[in-house]
Amino acid sequence: MNISSAQAIYNTDVGGDSTPAVSGSTDDGGYPANQSPAKLFDNNATTVYSIRVNYTVNGVQVGKKTGFYVSVAGCQVVLTAFQFYPFTTNANRDPTTITIEGSNAVDLTKGTNWELLYDGTSGLNKTTRDNGTPQNTSNARSFTSYRFLVKNVRNTNANLVSYSEVKLFGYKT
Repeated sequence: MNISSAQAIYNTDVGGDSTPAVSGSTDDGGYPANQSPAKLFDNNATTVYSIRVNYTVNGVQVGKKTGFYVSVAGCQVVLTAFQFYPFTTNANRDPTTITIEGSNAVDLTKGTNWELLYDGTSGLNKTTRDNGTPQNTSNARSFTSYRFLVKNVRNTNANLVSYSEVKLFGYKT
């Protein structure tokens, strides 16, 4: 899939409005400028996307409710599978469970514009650090954008959630 844009988000619930994350910030919801969500789609497993959430914010543990949304360039796509690649040096930062939502709306910040498609494992294994196991979705609908949210992180005492690549598999409609 040809990705046209990727937006970092945090403090976002399934079906809820997206809160944009801040590049270069060390505050809650910030990410290092050189570790943006665009790194997830650069075909380079040595680059990383990291986002910071304090240990507990309003009862939410580190990394939860963070993620990104992506738009596909020039078409609608049925997402049939995905594959996460880990941040190779720190398994503690792995997202372990995620959700995926799809949208055809122009305004991707509104939660009502998203439809839940997947709720399950990220496919990352603590001991295998080269890539994650591909995960199938049962999705049969086509969308122009997809939103990925982290539900759980391997170690809730980590100060960041990090992963290096996300491969999306599907077909154009």
